[in-house]
Amino acid sequence: MPAAARPRASSPVTAGAQSAPLLAALRADSSPHALRPADPSFLANMVALVHETVDEQTPSSTLSKDRKDWSRWEEFLALFGSDPLRPTPTDDFTKQREGFLQAAFVVWVYPRLKPRRRTDLIAKPDSAHNCLTSVRRVHARRGVQLPTAPMVSRLLRALIKRYVREHGVRALLPRRKEPLQNEHVHSMLAVNEGTQLGAYNVAWNSHLFVCFVALVTGCRHIGGRKADLIAPSHEAGDISRFARGNVTYVIGGRLVIDPSPEQFRSMKDGDRVNARPGVSKADQLGTKYGDKDVPLPYRPDDPLNAAARMVALELALPVRGERRASTPFFTMNAELECLSHTVADSLFAKLAVHALGEDIAGTLSLHSGRIWKAVALHALDVDIGTIQACCNWASPESAKVYARLLPQRHADLIDKCNTVNVTATLTRNFERAGIAIDNDATIAALPQQTNRPKERLTPAAPPETAPRAPAR
Repeated sequence: MPAAARPRASSPVTAGAQSAPLLAALRADSSPHALRPADPSFLANMVALVHETVDEQTPSSTLSKDRKDWSRWEEFLALFGSDPLRPTPTDDFTKQREGFLQAAFVVWVYPRLKPRRRTDLIAKPDSAHNCLTSVRRVHARRGVQLPTAPMVSRLLRALIKRYVREHGVRALLPRRKEPLQNEHVHSMLAVNEGTQLGAYNVAWNSHLFVCFVALVTGCRHIGGRKADLIAPSHEAGDISRFARGNVTYVIGGRLVIDPSPEQFRSMKDGDRVNARPGVSKADQLGTKYGDKDVPLPYRPDDPLNAAARMVALELALPVRGERRASTPFFTMNAELECLSHTVADSLFAKLAVHALGEDIAGTLSLHSGRIWKAVALHALDVDIGTIQACCNWASPESAKVYARLLPQRHADLIDKCNTVNVTATLTRNFERAGIAIDNDATIAALPQQTNRPKERLTPAAPPETAPRAPAR
């Protein structure tokens, strides 16, 4: 097992929970294909190694959610007096029974869920479906493939319709964060030195705050998620994350891999910081974006410039040589510990509330930096494919979610619509471009259906003998 791996304690939701039953079954196997190594411990070690490796790749946050939802599943199955670990169906009745159980669980667990936000009266129906997804994921991890349950989709649609009737359409809309605008960051950076923000005392030249500002500006200019830039957890020897070694510099037209403090101080307007992404949610092996540097222009006079803030962090907490490959980029103290999600989120929230007020702060998070870049690129009429590449999204659909049309741009377009003389010719051109208007595509297909070969149609009665509708 690699040195960086950290075996997780076995629990009902891990693949490791299946090690003992599988080992017992393998040892009891009397078939001609039974596994009978000369060293009995070899079989046990291999079973453990396989399951530990499977568990290693599962994020801690996923395991945490799975544990919570599995406990609900156990409580639900206890009501039926049945084993929570279900079998893989081998006949139609078993498929029917297991499909019913899944649908029943969704209906049972939904009223027991707490809403994610205090302002919501009840949880959204999708939350119940997410619980079932966890249960299915645990079974898959333990080698059991639960059958698909079409009834669950129908139940979910019914729950969603009921939710909309009772709470309105707006209650179902996703509450996405807003872009972190320039004005927001300027206001946060203007908080007075020495201001007490809960456990934090504002000290802009301290290691913590130099690191934090580099992260905030980096989220905006790199366009990365928080977890792309600072890992959720840190394993010894894990060099797949965004580290000092992921960043190189173009100084005076020359590429510098490991700059000295003197070289950092010599950087001028027009130099560049190249940030090579590590593994991320959209690129878990780093094969998609790992060879595509994000070129950050160095503008030392711009307080919002990510490149300048990252250079400041390099000078405050220098890391040289081979250590750059294994040292997280966003280190927050002399021990070179990575800024944690908890500290980053807490500090961002407290600064935002103090500088912007609770209402605006509630619409923002570190993810707002990534949204700002997408919205800004869209406002510059950049195409979706380029926005996807600039922000390292996995698909164009993800980019479209955040590449929002600015309200003023939309209002201006409405004004310009009033200046267009829309004629029938323009409408036909619109249709020829392949853009459907309402049900036009359906209407256009009707002649093709009515003009099918006559032999396939039932002959109609002659006009003179066709019965007439009764007079009304």
